[in-house]
Amino acid sequence: MEFDEYKIIPAKNIAIHKDAQIGENVKFGFNVVIERKAIIGDNCYLGNNIVIKEETILKEDIEVQDNVVIGKQPRSSPISSRKASKKLLIAEIGYGTLIGTGSIIYGGTKIGNKCFIGDLASIREKCNIHDYVIIGRGTTIEYETEIMDHTKIQTACHLTGNLKIGRYVFFGPEVCTMNDKYMDTVEYVYKGATVKDGATIGSNASILSAITIGLDAVIGAGAVVTKDVPDREVWVGNPARKIKNVPKERWLENRIKEY
Repeated sequence: MEFDEYKIIPAKNIAIHKDAQIGENVKFGFNVVIERKAIIGDNCYLGNNIVIKEETILKEDIEVQDNVVIGKQPRSSPISSRKASKKLLIAEIGYGTLIGTGSIIYGGTKIGNKCFIGDLASIREKCNIHDYVIIGRGTTIEYETEIMDHTKIQTACHLTGNLKIGRYVFFGPEVCTMNDKYMDTVEYVYKGATVKDGATIGSNASILSAITIGLDAVIGAGAVVTKDVPDREVWVGNPARKIKNVPKERWLENRIKEY
């Protein structure tokens, strides 16, 4: 960081790069750093101890709570099989979104409009989170995961890399997903599950790699899902198995008004 390229506001210990763009009616807490070519839209609020990394884009009416980093660049361990990109990855946050205290959002990730990101969430690089999504407190989302509109991810879930989650999906607390069948013991193309629209995943369920959870399917709490689940079936247990069909009144097309 070249400090002579920053405008310093001593009273609040704010540093804004000369090439950053700050909109109208932006409010700041204390100890804020806004790096080169970052764009902050109108009517945003940035709390205390915030870092907005290089070229990050914040649209209008965003609230960023204390101790947040947006646009963090990924790094790799020397022994990691997957190497981080050396290219600058730019984060973008949609209008009206709230980023909770202590969250970290990596570069290359796009978060849509009117989302809610809970405290202490960690969202890795190249994720795509669409509009009106809720990410619960303490949730981890690994790289290149996509979450479609109106989906709710509850507290302390682990969403693996390369995961695809549809619209109006619900994950209960502490759901764990995986993208590696062999735990790094053999060569394998990493692939997370595909969870289709309207599916409901119960608390503490485990979803193994490269499987599909069908449209409107229900996975019971604590289930271990090792193979594809067809549309509109209820599966429970370890390993998970079908116990019945989902009643028609619980199909997404019949409960969309609940959202």
